[in-house]
Amino acid sequence: MAFNSNPGGPRHEAPDRRGMLAVPPPPPTDLMPHAGTAVDEGRVVAMLSALGQEIRLDLWRLLAEHGSEGLAAGVIAARLSLAPSSLSFHLQQLTQAGLLVHRRSSRRIIYAANRAMMHELLGFLSQTADAAGD
Repeated sequence: MAFNSNPGGPRHEAPDRRGMLAVPPPPPTDLMPHAGTAVDEGRVVAMLSALGQEIRLDLWRLLAEHGSEGLAAGVIAARLSLAPSSLSFHLQQLTQAGLLVHRRSSRRIIYAANRAMMHELLGFLSQTADAAGD
């Protein structure tokens, strides 16, 4: 496997001593625009689309209840009675929209709700509704 030292190029993880590839690090949690900047409407559409399925809304609610502590993927699957492959798909959709963050803890991946992004989404919707008037 080739390694790339170019920080802007693709990353290749080195295998560990068991020959397993390391899971890439989670995306940055600072996904919110800086104060005073406009919210990217494409990001808003992605978040609304990700939340547009009942199971994903249930998933986000479950993780929001557990705060930054989050839950392991296996626990989430058990609580929501989802097959692992189905759960992976839904977790990926919410993570790509910026509504979830994840971290590695030993051999488990812990997912947590990105409350900052939800507040950003709610702020955008509220601001839009207020601008529209009565």
